[in-house]
Amino acid sequence: MAILNDARQKIVEIKFPVKKRSSKLLQETPKRDPLLVGIIGCGRLGKQLASTLLKFSDVHPEELFLSTRRPETLSALQMKGVHCGFDNAKVCSTVHILFICCLPSQLPTVAKEIKGHLKCPVYVLVGGAPLSRICQLLEYDQIIKPEFSWKKTDPDDDSYNNWNIGKEINEILREDPSSCDVTCPLNLNKDAAIVQTGEVWAELAVLAFFNMCTDKELDKEETIRLCNTIMFGMGPTDDTLDGISLDEVVSDENLLAISNANVDEKYFPRFDLSKVSSSRWKIGERLKEPCGSLRRMFIKRYRAVFDKFQYWKGVPTSMS
Repeated sequence: MAILNDARQKIVEIKFPVKKRSSKLLQETPKRDPLLVGIIGCGRLGKQLASTLLKFSDVHPEELFLSTRRPETLSALQMKGVHCGFDNAKVCSTVHILFICCLPSQLPTVAKEIKGHLKCPVYVLVGGAPLSRICQLLEYDQIIKPEFSWKKTDPDDDSYNNWNIGKEINEILREDPSSCDVTCPLNLNKDAAIVQTGEVWAELAVLAFFNMCTDKELDKEETIRLCNTIMFGMGPTDDTLDGISLDEVVSDENLLAISNANVDEKYFPRFDLSKVSSSRWKIGERLKEPCGSLRRMFIKRYRAVFDKFQYWKGVPTSMS
């Protein structure tokens, strides 16, 4: 979310450059184009997600929309300015990115309520339902369903003592900021995590970034430049060959594009996120290379996002 927010702000600056003033005090501030985020289902998972987004994703309370059958249980979030209610269709037609955190038994009902209102990427954090079934229920293809795997319990493994599963995720990250490293899907030290996120999530994140740039009418070259800068953290001194290239993405356009997508040639087509898990494409292969430059930059940028917000809150980090 923080990456997408950074990108949206940069796009505003590209499209509507602010006139430079002689004095910094008179300098105009670019208008904010925030990412509006929605969550359907606010049990333990939904509440922790909302709290984490507010702390680490540059999502302001008024930019977060929650829908639950019991909105009265969200008074603490509501007092901060978060929109809380029970209107699933309204939330999903309002936001730029949606999380579904309901119980598996509630998914068919939720799908009926929001089907036809979806217009943004949807993260489905619901167990027990395969991606194909979710796409069928929602009649939608912009679905991101992270895959998780759990390490088998070993009573003789002391590493389990470092994971207090009774604590809130924000408390864990505050006490040990380095714990965010093992949450990265491309983290190389797989044994350090009890729960591992599938590597395909990183591929989905890149394509969701491209789709957002297309929606904002950013041309192909600008999209590549922005992706290398914002998503992979490339600077002027980095080797341009380490980043993604226009040719790499163009060569796989037809493989991943939404069928019958009618897009101006100067823009990337909208990519079908549901095709990623069953497709091999150049950027995806590079992201999964154990010692590849793209993987290294993704991991570094992932950690930098957490470090920035921890630094602002006075928590010791690698930036300190």
